Amino acid sequence: MKQMFNLQQFKEFFNFKKSQKNSYIGIDIGTYSIKLAEVVLNKGKIILTNFIQGKTYPNVIVNGIINDFQYLSTNLKNIFEVFHPNSHQVNLSISYDVVIYDSFQSQYIPSEEEIKKRLNDDIPYNLDDVYYSYFIFPMQNVYKILYLVIKKDIAHQYENLLKGLNFNVNNMDTDFINLHNLVEFLEMGEKAKLIIDWGESKVRLLFSNKDIPVYNRELFNLGLKNLKKEIKKLVPDKDLVEMTMVNPLKFEKFQEVKKVYINYIDEILKEVEYTIDFVQSKFNLSLETIYLVGGGARILDIEKIFTTKLNLETKKLELQERIDIDPNIDPSYLKIINTQGANAVAAALREFI
Repeated sequence: MKQMFNLQQFKEFFNFKKSQKNSYIGIDIGTYSIKLAEVVLNKGKIILTNFIQGKTYPNVIVNGIINDFQYLSTNLKNIFEVFHPNSHQVNLSISYDVVIYDSFQSQYIPSEEEIKKRLNDDIPYNLDDVYYSYFIFPMQNVYKILYLVIKKDIAHQYENLLKGLNFNVNNMDTDFINLHNLVEFLEMGEKAKLIIDWGESKVRLLFSNKDIPVYNRELFNLGLKNLKKEIKKLVPDKDLVEMTMVNPLKFEKFQEVKKVYINYIDEILKEVEYTIDFVQSKFNLSLETIYLVGGGARILDIEKIFTTKLNLETKKLELQERIDIDPNIDPSYLKIINTQGANAVAAALREFI
């Protein structure tokens, strides 16, 4: 499934006009950092031309909701001034926290009115107050209708935020759908998978069968900030904490830091293993591969640890295998783009995959 919510075939998630441009900026606004990626389609080739990551100002966004509009606008403006994009067309990756993603089954293909009635019954909002998108997926003897809902006021905040900076919002889609589509594109095939989005505040587990996302779970209190909190007990200097997180081997108390990492990773592995067992049983799913994205994917040898402990092939994304990388992008920076930048790149690529 190339795109879960194809705007040409299904009702648009947001009623923004579909642009015919060949260059897009993908934006991922997180509580810890903001990532921007620019992608161009040139003579049939997809090229990543630019990427930047900047710190998110404190408390400007909370669980995907804009908490301080003006401060976030200034935050983004400063990052864009360094970024120097060529395009003004934006695809925004929005947090799973602000959407409702669910499904229902039907013995036949329901009409638009029947779907609207079901949504009106299922969601805790008036249908006039939300944007929605849906996808009808044929299964054995039934049809599964997947739907995605966001409140209009939340969507309009993001649209106005970017419009105020002279950017046009071409599309918004939720982060787990963008990641699902990106992995399918990079792997050139559809297979059952677990995408682990390992962020600062939490760890997201995104399960998909061979066709569609089927289950999401968030591991609160297990994000990188919890690891950082434990490392701070050993490393009092704030700058040294960041350096130790990136390369613990260089820290003089490496053995002590190693124990912190082992305990932290073991706790996550325990939750991941439990969730895998639950999902495989409930959804009759046989996982083939785990993909790691986010800051946690940069932990030293983390894919080897997961492969060994879970007995499942675990990989990081390799964007360069299917996307041309502009020579101006430092090859060493790809480690950050392939992990922390995956959501932004996935959003930028949306029109081309």
